[in-house]
Amino acid sequence: MSEHVSAWSDHLLDRLKDLARQMRGEANRPHVPPHENHPFLIDLEALDSRQRRQLACAVSVLWEEFISQIGGPAELAVLSESDHAEYLQSLKRAAQRVRLSGEREKQHYALAPELMARYAEALRRRNSSKEDQTVAATMADLVNRGDLIRKAGRGLRGGNPDSSGGAAA
Repeated sequence: MSEHVSAWSDHLLDRLKDLARQMRGEANRPHVPPHENHPFLIDLEALDSRQRRQLACAVSVLWEEFISQIGGPAELAVLSESDHAEYLQSLKRAAQRVRLSGEREKQHYALAPELMARYAEALRRRNSSKEDQTVAATMADLVNRGDLIRKAGRGLRGGNPDSSGGAAA
């Protein structure tokens, strides 16, 4: 019972932090748990609001691809080592292509496959670390935010929003 209360209070605290950010005009900034020397989270925090929205949409698209190709977190856990390694390499190659493109304005897009690769690696570990939990929370937040942005965009263009498979956590 105390675990349930603790989880509920953590959720409530997160919602209060979100509300405080909205009141301070930081509503577009994704909630990122304290990073404790996680370079990709430091990079994420350095993004402006436009780049954060673009990153959230990119992560949301990668999540849909993950669900389509792999099936989801449970299926990743039973994926063969070679298939898992191939999936990680494809994500790392995508990030590298973005970084090598030389387009400074688009470098933040490399964070999407880098974060997805870290998430896929974290899912395979038997014991999750604080960093793994941070990666999962960041993924869930960005996937949800990206889904909302993309659905709102389709609605503005008169398209049909679809259901995209939900959060990453």
